[in-house]
Amino acid sequence: MGMNCAIFHCRKSSSFRKFFIYFGLVLASVMPVSLRGHLALVDSIYTGRAEQLAIAPNPHKLYAAYLDSGVIYVIDTQNDTVIDSLQFIHRIGFLATDPAQNWLFVTVRRGNSGTAYDLYKIDCITDAILDHTYQINLDGSQFCIDSFGYLYSHYYYGNLLLKLSETNLTLLDTFFAGYVISAITADRTIPNIYASLIHVNAIQVLDTEIGGPVKALAVWRDPVSMCGCGLPILYVVHHESDTISVVDIQSLQTKRLITLKGNADHIACNSGLNRAYAAMHDVKKIAVIDGYTYEVIEYINLNGEPSWIAVDETTNWLYVSCPDDGKIYVLEDTP
Repeated sequence: MGMNCAIFHCRKSSSFRKFFIYFGLVLASVMPVSLRGHLALVDSIYTGRAEQLAIAPNPHKLYAAYLDSGVIYVIDTQNDTVIDSLQFIHRIGFLATDPAQNWLFVTVRRGNSGTAYDLYKIDCITDAILDHTYQINLDGSQFCIDSFGYLYSHYYYGNLLLKLSETNLTLLDTFFAGYVISAITADRTIPNIYASLIHVNAIQVLDTEIGGPVKALAVWRDPVSMCGCGLPILYVVHHESDTISVVDIQSLQTKRLITLKGNADHIACNSGLNRAYAAMHDVKKIAVIDGYTYEVIEYINLNGEPSWIAVDETTNWLYVSCPDDGKIYVLEDTP
């Protein structure tokens, strides 16, 4: 047996075999870089039932919100340990960071019930509150930051989009969306806001430069999560569906419908690697989507049900909250 193996390795390759070796090397050299990557689980952080996540790459901090308890855990991403916590009296609605300014924005319900929220601005370096404001009927569940550094939110069960100043949190303008808004997102490379409209299976595109709606884009089903990827592409996750729409935001047309092996709840992007990551709580998986082919290139199994994904594009690390098993999973995506 050993002699046969030695003879095999010393045997001269045929022309046919050489062709396939050469073809494979050429194919690997021209293949989009994202197709050759791999997402690997490297660590987990115990935080209890933390749900929403927001990341501040420069001070190496991850914020994990336990919504009902009013607690935000501050995590050092260099050693994956909880180093502090921010405590609020009432339920947290939503949180997001502006990495350019190192600011964390948090909405906190003003009472035990109702739809009025306080909006807080926090310094990510010191974790000290810099400012806060009160907006009547501000929807605390969704807001975003556009390419010019303005905050956008919307009235709870209303059809008005609110434009706020990041600097002093004052209301600057309002936009009429036409229907009740359920979710909003922005791609910071272009001055557009995308607002999903309840029960009409559409996304309203608003140009923040001209100050008004551009077009209502029909989609497959009610969107529950959206993200841009630094390219003219918007990924749209649909309510209780195993599909994700790939929308060309220049032509405002759906160019692809991706089918998953489970229902997606949240999506996040890494524009540097041109990949999207979809959290599927029903099958305890993360789907990795290639931004060149719009194909699912990998599924990653988790012990818990993924709820939220935060991406650190400076390290290509992902942080995935799984409230049911009390952990945030840390994954590394290699180019």
